[in-house]
Amino acid sequence: MRRSSGRRIADFIWTTWAIPAIVSERVVNLFREQRFTGWATYPVDVYSTATSLTPDYYGLAITGRCHEADWSESQRVLKEYPAGYFPVWRGLHISGWDGSDLFMSNNGGEGHKFVTDRVRVALEQANISNVEIQSTSDLETDTDPAR
Repeated sequence: MRRSSGRRIADFIWTTWAIPAIVSERVVNLFREQRFTGWATYPVDVYSTATSLTPDYYGLAITGRCHEADWSESQRVLKEYPAGYFPVWRGLHISGWDGSDLFMSNNGGEGHKFVTDRVRVALEQANISNVEIQSTSDLETDTDPAR
C-alpha cells in the first residue's frame, strides 16, 4: 500500500477502499504482551513515499467472530444535520460472540471491528495513534432496520 494522505504514518493505518487495517509493530507487540485473542497478522509493504519502504507494519486479520451485527433493536432518534433533523438508529447489537478480544460479525457487519474493554484500555494506555473506539450503544446508522 502507498500513503494517500497525512504527514506521518500512525500506529493504525486505515485503507480508503476496503475493510483491512494495517498496524505498527507497537500494536502487534502490545497485543502479544497482553495475550489478546482473535487476531493474526500477514505481511504488507507500506511505502511512506513512492520509493521509501516503511518497515515493521502488518496487515491485521480479525479472526474472532460473533453472529450477524443487528440494528433491529436500535433506538430511533432525531439527529440534527445542516439541512434539518433526520432519523438515525442508535445502538448496534451483537450476539453469539466467541469470547475473543478482537472480533467481527460473521457477515462482516458493515466493516465494524469489535474489541473488549480490555483492548480499549490497553490501546489508550499505550497511546496508540489513529484508532477511535466507540461503544456499540453509540453507533448509528441512517438506514431503517425495518426495511
